[in-house]
Amino acid sequence: MRTLCILLSLNALIVIGQRKLELQELTGTFKEMRSGYYFAYEVLLIDVDGESRLFRIDPIYGQSVLKKLTAGMTVNFKARVDDKARAGIKAVKGNPIYWASMFGEGIESIYLDGDWFQTPSAAKNQEKRGFDWVVLLEQTPVDQILEDGIRKGLIFKNGLIGFSSFTGMGKYSMNTIKLGKPVSFIGYESVVHPEYLYPIENVNRVISFIELLKQTGKIESFIYKQNFARIGLKLNGERYSFPAELAKTVEHFVNDKPVTIYYHGLSDEKTNLLPTIQAIVQGRDTLKIPRMYYGDPDGKHEYKSTDLEGKITQVNRADHGDIMSLMIGNDCYIEVDQRMATHLKDYLSKGKSIKISGLERIKKEGEIYERNYRIITPQKVEVNGKEFILNK
Repeated sequence: MRTLCILLSLNALIVIGQRKLELQELTGTFKEMRSGYYFAYEVLLIDVDGESRLFRIDPIYGQSVLKKLTAGMTVNFKARVDDKARAGIKAVKGNPIYWASMFGEGIESIYLDGDWFQTPSAAKNQEKRGFDWVVLLEQTPVDQILEDGIRKGLIFKNGLIGFSSFTGMGKYSMNTIKLGKPVSFIGYESVVHPEYLYPIENVNRVISFIELLKQTGKIESFIYKQNFARIGLKLNGERYSFPAELAKTVEHFVNDKPVTIYYHGLSDEKTNLLPTIQAIVQGRDTLKIPRMYYGDPDGKHEYKSTDLEGKITQVNRADHGDIMSLMIGNDCYIEVDQRMATHLKDYLSKGKSIKISGLERIKKEGEIYERNYRIITPQKVEVNGKEFILNK
């Protein structure tokens, strides 16, 4: 059933992505406005011909347009509409307000004070959606923001707002957080614009909200990936990840002393996913990691072309038997993907001579490796007199 729901949602999003918008002049009864992606008002609920519809308007028109709207008033407006796309938004699992703020039918102009007021979406307005991640620790919420009985935001001192448009989709719930008690979270920062209209006054800062949990203890050991890159640590019997390129920084920072870590995400032994550390506190010092890297602590690397020839000295296999990597000689670690493992499984065995052309990882300055091996991704393999071309 869950898989079916996901497929239906994906099909609906495909329909939304293929929309063909037509500019129409419409008349309806304005009901209310809702916060969109940035906490500012940008989704309007308007009854048109007996149908309650969601329309998107750029939040930059908050003070000049939205502030003039009152519930029950008749509004004339022009919007780019598409019946199939509208039906697609209704079919997507989760809060339709969120999807409408992203893909909804957009109001291009609205008739107010005896004249048409143009409201096109700001083209490529990069300042609207921020992707500068920030980590905030031990912040105390003093109030909450509710929509349809769902907690959508937390109000902190000095005009700080922790806001999540995803809560209606069952993600990043704030329901367990108690007002008056400190909470830590990571989020991306949205621009607060003087023209935006918010559900509350005196908004100075808006951060999307993903709660961070914490653990205190002494690091028991460090964790290494199959390619021997250090990607995490073990604390109180549990494993947590950090970006591999910060391995030296983390080791120097903790200095073999008790620490408190703030983390996000769940542990999944089947996929080897680990919670991500977003901050470490040691004494009075704090190391913050304001980025999202769940599932990829090893990160991206640069590579250089390389050729090597030698004998297979070790074949490493997963629990279910598939080949995961090879060792050539004493210092060459060869990454084996699923395609290579499937097509070459009968040719890769210890003692076989092999030639490989591929890409060698350029290690980053801040990384720590358990073993000083060369790490190579094959593109061409010659074994048993046969040549195999792999992904390039």
